[in-house]
Amino acid sequence: MGSGGDPSLLAAPERCPRCGIRRTLAGTLFGANTRVHFDPQSGLRWTSLFSGNLYVEQQSTRACSACGLVWTQLSPEALRDKLRKWGTDATRAWLDGSADQPLGE
Repeated sequence: MGSGGDPSLLAAPERCPRCGIRRTLAGTLFGANTRVHFDPQSGLRWTSLFSGNLYVEQQSTRACSACGLVWTQLSPEALRDKLRKWGTDATRAWLDGSADQPLGE
């Protein structure tokens, strides 16, 4: 979420971030491991493969019964730290910039 996002979105969401419906429910993500981690698809140098994982906060996972969106949360500090340490020059410039736009657009 950007600086204008609601920090309580996962704790007590009023509406789905995609479609706006209120019919959402809490849940847990399962996988091969007991912890799910996030790896950015772009913007990191190859050395980031060895830099550690960003683990999803499992207690925060929610799903929308209308559109199927599943959302959760990472530690924003850990994400920014990883991008600053392992990001490409363009990624670091994006992170330190003020434009409210997705990376790579």
